[in-house]
Amino acid sequence: MKTNICKFYVQNNYVYLYISLVPKRENRIRLITEIKLTDIEKKYWDTKKGRFDSHYSKANEKNIILDNLELKVNSIYRQLLSKYNNLLDQNIEVVKNEFMEFYKNDAEKNEVAGEGTFWNVWEKFINQKKKELQALSLKKLINLKNHLQRFESGYWNTELSFDKIDMYFKDDFYSYCLERDMTDNSINKLISFLRGFMNWSYDRNFHKNQQHKRRDFQVSTISTDKTTLSENELSILFNHNFDNNKLSKVRDRFLLQCYIGIRVSDMNRLEHSFFTDDEFHLHRMKKVKEPITMPILPIPKLILAKYKDSPKPIPTLSDQRYNEYIKEMCKQAGINGDVTKTTKKGGIVTETVYPKYEMIKSHTARRTFCTLCYERGMQLGNIRQFSGHKTDKSLMNYINITPRHATNDFNNAWRLT
Repeated sequence: MKTNICKFYVQNNYVYLYISLVPKRENRIRLITEIKLTDIEKKYWDTKKGRFDSHYSKANEKNIILDNLELKVNSIYRQLLSKYNNLLDQNIEVVKNEFMEFYKNDAEKNEVAGEGTFWNVWEKFINQKKKELQALSLKKLINLKNHLQRFESGYWNTELSFDKIDMYFKDDFYSYCLERDMTDNSINKLISFLRGFMNWSYDRNFHKNQQHKRRDFQVSTISTDKTTLSENELSILFNHNFDNNKLSKVRDRFLLQCYIGIRVSDMNRLEHSFFTDDEFHLHRMKKVKEPITMPILPIPKLILAKYKDSPKPIPTLSDQRYNEYIKEMCKQAGINGDVTKTTKKGGIVTETVYPKYEMIKSHTARRTFCTLCYERGMQLGNIRQFSGHKTDKSLMNYINITPRHATNDFNNAWRLT
């Protein structure tokens, strides 16, 4: 069955859709889409693919619109084939008129019934969450939406609706994600976000489907690897003489984060006024609104003293460059022991050994802070006062209980040392 009947073209700053129900140029249907482009944006149009190039910042958003249009046209085309069997035997003008009737009726039907459709409710959901969530959490929901729309138009080839979110959907979505080289843990995060949306819309009477509440509406995961630095490794970094001034500043920034435990998103917000001679104060964290106050340890004091005359208490960097420099810094300082990374994909567990510096990034600092506090005997509730975690369970995801620490704890408990 022919289903590739759509072609998209850019003309006069608009994207047009050409539909060939039967061969011959003069028989095409020409429709204008909602996408209007500037002359600069037109440069990102890939004529061969009929889509926007990935280098265009809005490529994903606009390509999904085109994918959904193509999905709609192919659906109507199949209806015509089911009715006529062979379109070549029909009067082409009659077929084109009937196609347009289907097209307009479908649009009107969606407009009338759209109040409770899957994607219409999704927009209500996002608008509500914008009032409740920070940008990073919203970004995860947008990522889920992008995957669902690609799945809908390019994999399932049918429109999503609330009643279709069942175990068959879960199995197919899992297969779709595996084809995109995603791990089981990453896939399960997407599914958990989807379950959150389904719960939200169910509680507001948009649907009666409860398949997402089944215990098996999820993907089996494994514990993620928790790379952290020891106190000795922090000392090595602090005492290392870097030839490159850039890496020295990265070292200072990273070590300060290890000793105060805040998120990388909060690092660029630091001001001199947040620090006194003996304490650090942060009044509004990025994700947690409660203020925190903690004593300043000796090494952070020495680091802060280096920048007392600078505009900021610590050098600022973009997140991406920061992560790149952290790996380079740790490599030069000799933080290169073996670290095993465990992943699970399609139910298959794989272990890969990396030099430690490759596994260290900005978030390692926050994990290191929580782990070192725990190793020094602090109670979980007290660590949370400084880390901003809401529950002990969420905090424990940040703590790396090493075999050495477990053995020391055992020896101390049984007074073997």
